[in-house]
Formats: sequence, C-alpha cells, structure tokens
Amino acid sequence: MSTISTLKRLILLFVLVEQLRQRGYDPNPILIWKRKVGLNAEVAKIGKFDYLLAFLKPPYSDLRGSKEELMKNRENCLKRFDVILKKSPVELWCDDLAAFSVAFKKIEDDEQKELASIAESRREEKKSRQDSDSDDAPKPSAKKANLRFN
Repeated sequence: MSTISTLKRLILLFVLVEQLRQRGYDPNPILIWKRKVGLNAEVAKIGKFDYLLAFLKPPYSDLRGSKEELMKNRENCLKRFDVILKKSPVELWCDDLAAFSVAFKKIEDDEQKELASIAESRREEKKSRQDSDSDDAPKPSAKKANLRFN
C-alpha cells in the first residue's frame, strides 16, 4: 500500500470524523453502551472516534507476508508431489521402510540407554547398601561375648 493511498484514507477518515461530530454522534458508542449496561468498560486512552482508525489499515495488508509463505509452501509441496509421482510403489515402500527403520533404531537406542541408566543406579544402590552393612559388621579385634539367659 503506497503512502499516497494511506494519506487519502487518513484524509477521508478525518472528514468522516468531522461529519460525525457535526451531526452529534457519540465519539465511542460501544464504550457508552458498556457503561449503561454495567459492564466493565475500559477507560483506556480512547480519543474521540479513535476506534475508526482501524479502518486505515486494509484487511489484506496482513496477508501479504502469509501469501508469500503460502506460495513457498505450495512450491515445496508441488516438488515433493512430483518426486512421489516419479517413484514406483516399490520405491515408495522402500523409502517408508527406511524411514521407519531409522525411527525404530532411535527408539531402541533410547530404551537401551534408559535400561543402562536403571541398571547403573541399581548397582550404585546395592553398593551403597553393602557399604552401610559393612559399618554394622563386627570388628576383627572385638571379643565374643558369652551371654547366658536362664
């Protein structure tokens, strides 16, 4: 959108606002309605007829960037579609099988790492238990007590 068309829209908006003032319209009828109904109306800086500034921005201006992105995405999809059309069903199946094998191998490796860490933690736990049990073991220099209960 060019600067000239933006300037034209701005001038048109100011002319419209002036006509609304001359005819006695409320500057923000939505805010006034909310206050009458009892809803929590925002008392933020809302100048006279500021809500009309939204009309300056055309609705399609946000779509320009997304249009370019969609066009790139479309090109990528068409390329992938062409590649798929050129392959035979057997080649497609082999490609899917290869992708599955890679994913399955990754899952298996993750499970093996998890099992190894569990086994390591169990070994450390067992070792710590043995160390604590050795504190309770009798010392070699200790004498045997002969206790008799009648």
